[in-house]
Amino acid sequence: MPASKKKKTPQDWAEYYGWAYALLKSDDSLWNLFQKSIKGEWGREKFIAELRKTSWYKKHSESYRQTEALKYTDPETWRARVRTIYSNITQLAGTMGLRLNWKTMWDMAEDALSFGWDNAKLRTQLTKYLKPGQGGYYGEAGEAEDQLRQYAFQMGIKIDEGSLGGWLKGILNGTRTVEDYKGWLQQQAISAFPTLKDQIKGGMSVRDIASPYMEAMGRILEIDSQALDLYDPSIRSALTNVSQESGKAELKPLWQFENELKKDPRWLKTNNAREGINSTARQVLQDFGFSW
Repeated sequence: MPASKKKKTPQDWAEYYGWAYALLKSDDSLWNLFQKSIKGEWGREKFIAELRKTSWYKKHSESYRQTEALKYTDPETWRARVRTIYSNITQLAGTMGLRLNWKTMWDMAEDALSFGWDNAKLRTQLTKYLKPGQGGYYGEAGEAEDQLRQYAFQMGIKIDEGSLGGWLKGILNGTRTVEDYKGWLQQQAISAFPTLKDQIKGGMSVRDIASPYMEAMGRILEIDSQALDLYDPSIRSALTNVSQESGKAELKPLWQFENELKKDPRWLKTNNAREGINSTARQVLQDFGFSW
């Protein structure tokens, strides 16, 4: 009597089909198909043909399928490749100014291997985690933040903090540049200071144009002109002046600006105000024949 043929185990069937048993168990559609194939004792060609109809196969690319196969057939090689990508992600995150925990970066490394992400895609994924620290942003994000804040300050435009975060994400993921947002700020400055349109388009900053007024204000009111900004009402009024004669927007004449400063209550507390008043008093007395 011939010996009975040994029955194949599920692991034997997986090996026969050329698939890792653990991989077949990892997805419901694969596992259900595998169970059906064992029951029907399918050949390799039928199994592969039916496998290509599964949701798992249709959903994932060839790169993903190969990586998943490697993960279950040669886990050491798979881990070594993930570690290499993980190291790249940690360096990239540091350069960009992002602070992520190791688990987030490891999961990203696994996805990068499975989906074949390049550095551009990694930057896009990392940018999702951008947020400011106590001192603002860091790395590339911090450098871009400094440039934009400085430019906005020079142009007399306030940046909305929520908008700034979105701008920095666009810069980090490569869809925008610092110059793009400087251009937007420039347009906002032209809108806020229409009298300065030509100078601004010519490359001057609003602060450069306002410097004579700031110097005059510092000198007359005896304050630090460097501490003044373009949000000061007196400075802003000089830059957005409308001529009483022509009715057109134009820079306020510097002499008029200086005369108006001497009507400011702060001027009366200055040394030059006291000296001016004393000088006037002396002249009046001299006019009446009194010596001083």
